[in-house]
Amino acid sequence: MQKTIFTLGKIATISFVVICLGLAGIFFTQKVDADSTSFFDRYGAGYLDGYSDYLGVVDGWAFDASNPEASTEVLIYVEEGGNTEFVERIMADKVRPDLISLGLPGEHKFQYHIPGIYFDGAARNFHFYAVQGDGSAIELGDSPYLHDGMSPGIAGSIDAVTVIDSASYTLVKGWGAERGLGSGNVQLLLYRNNFPSGNLLSVFKPEIERRDVEQYLETEGLHGFGVYVPFSEYSPHDGDELVLYGLNPVTQHMDKLSTFTVSR
Repeated sequence: MQKTIFTLGKIATISFVVICLGLAGIFFTQKVDADSTSFFDRYGAGYLDGYSDYLGVVDGWAFDASNPEASTEVLIYVEEGGNTEFVERIMADKVRPDLISLGLPGEHKFQYHIPGIYFDGAARNFHFYAVQGDGSAIELGDSPYLHDGMSPGIAGSIDAVTVIDSASYTLVKGWGAERGLGSGNVQLLLYRNNFPSGNLLSVFKPEIERRDVEQYLETEGLHGFGVYVPFSEYSPHDGDELVLYGLNPVTQHMDKLSTFTVSR
């Protein structure tokens, strides 16, 4: 016989994601004055609005002063040890309702995901430039962004626990992700009760596709897991907690991600 004890539901209900979405307005710290006669004269070619510590994303907007209705390119350079190198070219082509309402037409928002290779503990300056119609590039307001090189952290959850009585196993399902790492690189640890007094049940890496996680965390890769734990090590009938930890690759600390207690 197989039965599911409890399910937390879709990832959208997880509190930290709701908090991240609810605080999305933090990025838009630079406001445009509706009385200004020219966006460019007052604010230049754009602005860096903020950085999401969890997602590892720099948020901002940029435009071409000679063609304000068109989306423009943003050039990104990294400065380290006195050397500056080109990193990437992205488009500022997402909607910013506040800019539109204040008279700047078109789509000008961008989000830049700091590549995983830069989460190595070394501080670097990231410079952002808006490409103009004449081929020149103008550095955005509040650029450069100083990135400290620290990992934005690991997140995850135990979504469901299924008891398989016929096989004397408990199936634990969930997900784990780290913004600065590629697919399958985050290491997860499942404990019976809290570390260090609890018992280690399994050490593993996510190997299952979770489109919902990709969508909300804006990161690609395999983030889901399904771990079988024998009754001899954990049984939901005992009433003990399951605790999920993630090993932070930069700090080497175990981050507590989720707890799960079966209601009997």
